[in-house]
Amino acid sequence: MKKEVLKGHFFFVIKNNFFSLVCFLLNKVRDLIKVMWYNNCGDNMKLLNFGSCNVDYVYQLDHVVVAGETEDSIGMQIFPGGKGLNQSIAVARAGSSVYHAGAIGDDGQFLLELLKDNGANVDFLKTVNEKSGHAIIQVAKNGENCIFIHAGANACVDKQYIDVVLENFSKGDFLLLQNEISNVDY
Repeated sequence: MKKEVLKGHFFFVIKNNFFSLVCFLLNKVRDLIKVMWYNNCGDNMKLLNFGSCNVDYVYQLDHVVVAGETEDSIGMQIFPGGKGLNQSIAVARAGSSVYHAGAIGDDGQFLLELLKDNGANVDFLKTVNEKSGHAIIQVAKNGENCIFIHAGANACVDKQYIDVVLENFSKGDFLLLQNEISNVDY
């Protein structure tokens, strides 16, 4: 089976805060999915989002920490995240059908439940013996942010698993990728 990939790139600057970024991305994905469906792709077309699921640890700070510096945080919050998870939820909330494939650890069951609660099909989301991916996000008072991620379970997407999932899809279906899982170039 030939693999067809739908890729989109959005470049922007966030001046207010991290959550503006999430809202912006969700709106862009929603708009993209509406265009795909309105172009009469057919009732049988499927959308597979092979993407990341993360736990985001967001720290509010006076300023972004620099090398050699220690700073007390003003606050800390935990959110579900990962570009893949966010996009699958956006597609489902826009009223379209989406299959989410990827990997979570035992600590990520709330991510699976969130996807299901928002209408995403999670039949292809697997649980592995690894911690779920996570992001550490610094957000300064002025809205500047700094993010680093640990792939965790997102790095457990192997070629055999990809092949098994793709057997359930065919020409005319869409594949959405975000570069936050292993073997994207496969």
